[in-house]
Amino acid sequence: MRQLILPDVEVRSTVVTYRPLSQRENPTSSFDGPHEGLPRWMLKATQDWVRPFMQDQTGYPSEERLQALEVTLRMDPGLSWREPLSSLMTRMFEDQAFSLDVIDYVLRECEPGTEAAFNMNAILTLGGSVWEVQPVEIQGGQRCQLGQRAIGPVAEAIESVHTINERAHAHLLAAWGKLMGRNPDPSGAYREAVRAVEVVAGPVVKPGDSKEQADAAVHIAIALTRLFAGGHIRHT
Repeated sequence: MRQLILPDVEVRSTVVTYRPLSQRENPTSSFDGPHEGLPRWMLKATQDWVRPFMQDQTGYPSEERLQALEVTLRMDPGLSWREPLSSLMTRMFEDQAFSLDVIDYVLRECEPGTEAAFNMNAILTLGGSVWEVQPVEIQGGQRCQLGQRAIGPVAEAIESVHTINERAHAHLLAAWGKLMGRNPDPSGAYREAVRAVEVVAGPVVKPGDSKEQADAAVHIAIALTRLFAGGHIRHT
């Protein structure tokens, strides 16, 4: 896979420090987003990212991979098998929701921290997308998926836990991913939220716990309050 050529900017999960010249003195709220769907300015970069996953080792379209995608996404009408890869690219151009499904599908082949996952997240971050690449556990292994970007108070609350307890932070990220992914799993999000609390406090917060445990519990409580605020996580 080609390395994505990025401008000299800092790319984090939620922050892009670069702003075009026209947006520095007279910024418009529509520029920053977050933007729904897959706007046109991200389409070509996204297509270039997807294409290698649908090719064989010689660079030709992989009928096996394209068929698997067609079946898994229940494509109706299906791809044109005279030029299946071109057909896929055309469908992505015409349908933003379908493009996101394709990205999410391909991300399931990517492990967190890989170049492919980084490149896709960079495209989404630089383009101001509401979506980001998030880790997800699949059959005991770590893979990636699309999930809604945590912004504002939610992002700050989750990030505040990271320096205190990495395991609890990982559970909170997993809860957010299950909650806001393309295929939400509220029950799974609830279980991850409970695990975040149990990591630092056990099943019950007890008098006499260490200050570190108490601090972590407070930060997690704030993070969970942000997650529960929208009424998204429900125990079922």
